This record gives sequence, C-alpha cells and structure tokens, in this order.
Amino acid sequence: MVLMTTMSLTRVLVHGLMQSAMLENMMTAAERVSEYGRLRTEKDLHRGNPPSSDWPNEGAVAFENLSVRHGDDAPTVLKNVTFQVKGGEKVI
Repeated sequence: MVLMTTMSLTRVLVHGLMQSAMLENMMTAAERVSEYGRLRTEKDLHRGNPPSSDWPNEGAVAFENLSVRHGDDAPTVLKNVTFQVKGGEKVI
C-alpha cells in the first residue's frame, strides 16, 4: 500500500512540474510579445537628413571605418569595418 501511494505521489509531482514548466514558457512568450509591441520603429529612430530620391545615382556604396551597435547603450558589434559594394553586387 505504501509503495502504491509513493508511486502515485511521484506521478502527481512529475505532472505538476511539467505543468509549471509549460506555464512558465507561455508566460515568457506573452512577455516577449508585450516587449516587441513597445519597440520603437525604424522611422522613429531616423536621424539626420533623408537621402535624395535618386540616391545612389552611381549604384555603389563605400563604408570606411564603420562601427555599429544595436542600440544607444549597447556594445559595438562591428568595429572599424571598411568595404565597398559596387553596382549590381549583392551583400549576403
């Protein structure tokens, strides 16, 4: 009798643990959706003067010592990168 009760209790505890993990996953997903809804759009992040309507007129773009980060307080992820993209080339 004690063995049957112990096995039954173990099954109940395992089921409860699985349900708890599933609930945590669902709550995390809802939190992420809420955070993504509050992100600023790229239009809100635009700074400076927009390029002219015929830009680029030669079809080439050159970057010299480019440094990029994902946000104002984020670390720099690209540091002093220099490259050129000629007309008709694809950047992958």
